[in-house]
Amino acid sequence: SDMEGIEPVVVASVHLDATDETKRVGQLTRLLKRQTTTTANKYKSNPRPSFIIAGDMNTELFSGSCVSAFLRQNNDNDSNDHESFPTEEDYRQQCHESLRLTQD
Repeated sequence: SDMEGIEPVVVASVHLDATDETKRVGQLTRLLKRQTTTTANKYKSNPRPSFIIAGDMNTELFSGSCVSAFLRQNNDNDSNDHESFPTEEDYRQQCHESLRLTQD
């Protein structure tokens, strides 16, 4: 068949909460747990299929935001681009903008 040798890919379409960063991270956590369980049961092989998350994240994914950090946490191990890591100021700014930290 023409599909032989093509590795499986899992694709999820999301529409994350528009008002709360904590809820967005919770929604992504549930999605990733579900994806891990589903692919572990279906694909016994290692490594598991690639996983693509697409859709409306309802966030700009600025450096320092929780959703940005959450999505990139497993991909930074192979990255040599240390300039793209959020700074302490990035975290402070994003926490302030999402109302988790008052600005002094």
